[in-house]
Amino acid sequence: MRNLLSHRVIIYLIIGGANTLINLLIFYAFLQFGINYLIANVLCFIIGVLLGYILNTLIVFKAQLHFAALLKYSTVYLSSMAINLVLLFLLVHYAELNKMLAQIITTAIVTVVNYVLIKKIVFK
Repeated sequence: MRNLLSHRVIIYLIIGGANTLINLLIFYAFLQFGINYLIANVLCFIIGVLLGYILNTLIVFKAQLHFAALLKYSTVYLSSMAINLVLLFLLVHYAELNKMLAQIITTAIVTVVNYVLIKKIVFK
């Protein structure tokens, strides 16, 4: 059981890492097109939730896609989005970090919160 749990966490991190990399690239592209960084973050959030739900459901948790699970998954990610936006704003405006660096730091923090909530709420 412990081995399976460890394997699942590793796969979650790989899938999440790929999804995060895709989102960071999209975030960067949005910034290059002059889109406000907070709006870019929201757009990336929507893309990331949909892609993340599909990948986590099918690959990590080996479950079937269901609309009810997508709603739970989206709810978890809405709370993490709030955390993400607040942290991003604070790091950019008060810590005066570069927007990309601030997004990377924020993403690392939110990743841990997401795994715990998804496992406990969506795929229990």
